[in-house]
Amino acid sequence: MRVSAGVSVKKLLAVAGAGIFAASLFTLRTEAAGLPRYGRVQAVSGETFSVNVHSLEADSFFSCTLLSLACAEIASSSAALSPVALNGKAHVLSSDRALALLVGSSGSASTTLSLVAIEGDALRPLKEILLSAPLWKAFFSSDGTRLVIITKDNRVTVFDVAGGAKLSEWPFVRERTEFITLSPNGRFLAFYKSATLSGDDRSYSLMNLDTGVAVRRAESLVYWDLLSEEGKLFSFAPDSSHLLYLSDEQGQPTLYQVDLTKPLGKKLAGKRIITRSYSVSDFLHWDNERIFLVANREHPLTWSLYYFNIRKRKIDKITDGVSYALLLKRVGNHITFSKLDSKGAVPYVYDVKGDALSEVNVVSVSGAPHPNPDPISAKPRFLKLSGGGTAVLYVPDGFSAKRTYPLVAWLHGGPYRQTNAGYHPYGSYGMFDWTLEKLRAQGTAVLKVDYRGSYGYGRKFAESLREKVGKGDVADVLEAVTLARGRLKVGKVYLMGNSYGGYLALRTLVEKPSSFEGAVSVSGVTDWMTLVGAYAESIFRVHFGGTPDEEKFAPRYNQASVADRASRLTTQRVLLFHGKDDTSVSFRQAQLMHDFLKSIKKNVEIVPYEGEDHVFAKKATASDMCARVLTFMGYGKNSAQCQLD
Repeated sequence: MRVSAGVSVKKLLAVAGAGIFAASLFTLRTEAAGLPRYGRVQAVSGETFSVNVHSLEADSFFSCTLLSLACAEIASSSAALSPVALNGKAHVLSSDRALALLVGSSGSASTTLSLVAIEGDALRPLKEILLSAPLWKAFFSSDGTRLVIITKDNRVTVFDVAGGAKLSEWPFVRERTEFITLSPNGRFLAFYKSATLSGDDRSYSLMNLDTGVAVRRAESLVYWDLLSEEGKLFSFAPDSSHLLYLSDEQGQPTLYQVDLTKPLGKKLAGKRIITRSYSVSDFLHWDNERIFLVANREHPLTWSLYYFNIRKRKIDKITDGVSYALLLKRVGNHITFSKLDSKGAVPYVYDVKGDALSEVNVVSVSGAPHPNPDPISAKPRFLKLSGGGTAVLYVPDGFSAKRTYPLVAWLHGGPYRQTNAGYHPYGSYGMFDWTLEKLRAQGTAVLKVDYRGSYGYGRKFAESLREKVGKGDVADVLEAVTLARGRLKVGKVYLMGNSYGGYLALRTLVEKPSSFEGAVSVSGVTDWMTLVGAYAESIFRVHFGGTPDEEKFAPRYNQASVADRASRLTTQRVLLFHGKDDTSVSFRQAQLMHDFLKSIKKNVEIVPYEGEDHVFAKKATASDMCARVLTFMGYGKNSAQCQLD
């Protein structure tokens, strides 16, 4: 059944705003507590779609029908959506799943492809295609008329699906090309090339596959290419009359429209269609003039789903609490997305015609009920920072203004990431939010900080960290703690963060040790000179303008240094968690800091995790880290609550 079938969005928003609407991801319940789970629609076929529910060491897959929104557990995301005849075969499917391109034998100089029609569980051969070079990418136009193939010898070829004839062939440079998007009629190809550390501009390109003419728009950058972090950059109107693309050239990532009914001209030129300054994270065409978009229009940390009429320039909100990390998908006359609630991410369906919002019923049929995640029940309190960022303060249940509370300041990684009000949109952050909630349950106030460089505030804010590592970001953390002190009586203060946030926890600690009891760094950078010096092409180089062996950049590295200020530490404690197999920030970073602090007789402990990369993936790691953090902050006798099945 549908949880909220037939409930209008306006009524649903009113109920949610009153604080009495609680969505649940699973209909089977137990009393056991567990890590948050992240549900998302993964694949779509007609009015059937698959849902992936992810948690540590566990991925569950479900096949769901639009008619009832009921789901049955399946072996994999494609088990119920791909024809049986395609099992085990490398293939590309058309959007209506009526056609498939099978990738056969591939030699060093050629590839054989088979174009087939899908008829039930059988495949009917239509045509064999012999390529003179190995296949790189292949796309069916959504109207089913064209097949576009890009080969590794930098050629793009267009075939007529009905007759199998080659319609055109043009040069196509694959290097750095991403976000490749084919128009519904198969006549235009949009693609993007990210900027590089060596100084290459980023560029948007639009190619007419009938004529081979391509127009381009180049943009110079002084920072890394923030748009490379997005999930989508292009969307064509269903009739291919216009193209929308996402750009942050004027500050916030927002939408621009290109009219394809007119000649392309000499340069790709788009007209901005959203005039207000806020960030758009995703967008999807509904028809030729209406789109759905996910944006933080009302507050940097409030991401909502909107319905936008391009022609009328009219926007309507559908719902708040949308995950900006998971892309929108269309299923029949519905839009699927994920909402964040107190327990993780929950897949939802919006009925456009009926104006009804419904949760997807994901039910395990394996005989083992999914455990309840620990909910975050506290109300967030937002603190505005003078540098432009935001801090979110959670107080313990039963809060009293007369009591004194310990405080932990959580610092996200990236730095081009964002904090959250509740569970984070990224599944990899679930274990951190879970640990923080364990601390809050013990009576610790939790402060999450969006320091300079964070996502959701626009390009200028992100770039404000450049040449100011260890300065502007540290100032933001110190200010956030000061503001928290104005909201409650604060006792001991701890710093904790992952990746870049792990670095920032250490750097803030040594900046003003007397303000803190200690710091926890998870997979954190500890020495920028060592990191960038060993890997000159590290993306982090953009923060400093160059490598540490260039004398003019040395002051910036010195400003960021933790070791140079570590002698300021007295009784403060440092706890370092790091995966032994970290491929992003080497375990050596933690080992170097541990050995150095030991050599100057400071209070430091290192916890290496065997078999863990930069993003931890084991329940045993989550449980152990949680228990050690609780012990570190004085709750050792209660650390058993961190145990996971």
